[in-house]
Amino acid sequence: MVPTPGAVFWARFYELDTDRPIYVGRGTTSENERRAGYLYAGTWPEKLLTQAYPQWQQKQAKPAGQ
Repeated sequence: MVPTPGAVFWARFYELDTDRPIYVGRGTTSENERRAGYLYAGTWPEKLLTQAYPQWQQKQAKPAGQ
């Protein structure tokens, strides 16, 4: 895995006590998840956090005095 310079790399699963990424498997050399393109890490949350979440927050915000 080689992230784009300046990009924030997120793991799909994290260890709760240490906040370290977890990469799971069944112990075989050719796991179906890897062949089928399952991503254990990537930059997908960036768009959610910078675009979709702020839009959702605006929709959920109540006008002052309510």
